[in-house]
Amino acid sequence: MINTEHSQTLNVAKSHYHAFQIDEEMMTLMGLLLLHKPRHVLEIGTLNGGLFYLLCKIASPDGIKIAIDLNDTGLYPTQTEMDTWAKNVHRLQVNSHDPATLHLVKSILGPNKLDFLFIDGDHTMRGVTADYEMYSTLMSPNGYIGFHDIVHMDTRVFWNNLDVSNKFTILKTNANWAGIGLIPAKSVGISHDPTIVPTTPNKKFNFIKLK
Repeated sequence: MINTEHSQTLNVAKSHYHAFQIDEEMMTLMGLLLLHKPRHVLEIGTLNGGLFYLLCKIASPDGIKIAIDLNDTGLYPTQTEMDTWAKNVHRLQVNSHDPATLHLVKSILGPNKLDFLFIDGDHTMRGVTADYEMYSTLMSPNGYIGFHDIVHMDTRVFWNNLDVSNKFTILKTNANWAGIGLIPAKSVGISHDPTIVPTTPNKKFNFIKLK
């Protein structure tokens, strides 16, 4: 599934663009996306650009690739650099929670829908909920939504409260941080009670294959 070229892409994402995902989790996600073959993708919380670089290489060449980040530290790759990764790349340095940003993303997509959305921005309960509720409306019925850092911070509470069918967890054994959650867009829904913290963790998968 993952060939030498894919492995090299992963190495660039980690070594040059400092992807913040655990290697094994990132490789598993990459394998799943290669099966799914997304065309139009959006990442919220691009930071250094590691995972977005990966998405640019996996998504269809003619697909739309959108990155959103408020990063003002100088780590966010420039539009010129991202243009070398793939065609149809849009770098947005804006607040994802601003309704104007949602409108901008809609205008970029036009009649198209997202095949993959990765949420890794504001990790507060309010932040991740806003990103989910706003941008899940742009999904293709056959698309998937991914969440990072589902085993710690408020994103853990959000993930455990997410009331959908077919939740998948990519989690390295014994890892106490990170974790990637995936849901099919057709099962979108959420429990709005952030005070409920389940006493038992979700089932952990070292590798999952989406149907």
